[in-house]
Amino acid sequence: MSTIPTISPFPLVKVVMVEYDSVTGEPLRTLDSLNFERTSPNFFCTPIVIKMNVSGVTKITNIRLGLIKSFYPVTSDGTLNSDGSMSIGNFGFEQSTTFTPKTSLSSFFSAINENKTTSDSHNIKINNLSDNGTGYIYLSLKTNNSVDRGYVGYKWFFDFI
Repeated sequence: MSTIPTISPFPLVKVVMVEYDSVTGEPLRTLDSLNFERTSPNFFCTPIVIKMNVSGVTKITNIRLGLIKSFYPVTSDGTLNSDGSMSIGNFGFEQSTTFTPKTSLSSFFSAINENKTTSDSHNIKINNLSDNGTGYIYLSLKTNNSVDRGYVGYKWFFDFI
């Protein structure tokens, strides 16, 4: 007599990102893409504020955010922070458990995650606000020339149960 193993169906996991107004903190829209404003030479654009939540799972852990492609070279320098960000750069990043209007950011991506893997040292560690979501994530960028449109790719990495 043989037994046929049963396989549980993969959970219906859904990642939802919401953009928040950078001044009021009110939810604006569910994101399918990020839209940075036009950049002026050597100035950071207004930070975009987002939160990420995952449904269909009990808990997410080990959250990382990777910058996986960019129309513009990533530069960074200074001190490496405990979350993997740098103290000087041109692709801004910050996180907070409460909303605070920001015009500038003090942490930055160190480089592009070229191999698009979870373990890449250029990913930034993201804190959980709840079992299924992050706090507020602030993103901005600065270029040396004026850019109307370009592309930037971010990728979320996380474990779930």
